[in-house]
Amino acid sequence: LIAKPCAVGFAPFFQQLLGAAINVVLPLAFVKWAPDKASANAQIASLGVFQSIMILIILPILGTQQGLQPIIGYNWGARNFKRVKITLISGLIVTTVLCFIACIVQVVPFFAKILVSLFVSSKESHLFEMAVSDLRISNCMLWCISLNIVATTYFLSIGHPTAAIILSTLRQGVCLIPLAWFLPYLFEDKSFAVWLSLPVSDV
Repeated sequence: LIAKPCAVGFAPFFQQLLGAAINVVLPLAFVKWAPDKASANAQIASLGVFQSIMILIILPILGTQQGLQPIIGYNWGARNFKRVKITLISGLIVTTVLCFIACIVQVVPFFAKILVSLFVSSKESHLFEMAVSDLRISNCMLWCISLNIVATTYFLSIGHPTAAIILSTLRQGVCLIPLAWFLPYLFEDKSFAVWLSLPVSDV
């Protein structure tokens, strides 16, 4: 009896675990690949800005994900598959729209500067411009992740935790962490390559 809910709980557990691992891996990558200590510190500060903005931006998407789960789960159990399908399609549309809006507000320079100004003073011009540029690079493909989010939620809701675990770990664990260490070998600008690992893993 305990095994089934534990299996369902493992998918979000692995997501949180990998999120914590990324919070360690990316700063270490900047320390390794930055040309000097000052550059590494600036990149890590920019990463802090990116993470703070992402928390704000991702909340509506997580809210939609959590709203879908009980509706899909209940109707799957009740064998009301028509409502499951409608909810799944509706959730995919809403999540795609939210991801697209999140992408736009972080990639368009005007909006990106407003977001960065919440955390960095424009007087610190070097860090400010760097944070804006890094934010735009790292989130340029954010609109791609809606399918992954909804699919993970769907499989979790219908009691297929293995598929949910694979999908939840694919983007962060299988793609992002290795890319953050591999891509700098291919680019002259190593810090840019670390940031590039984020949109590549989104795709």
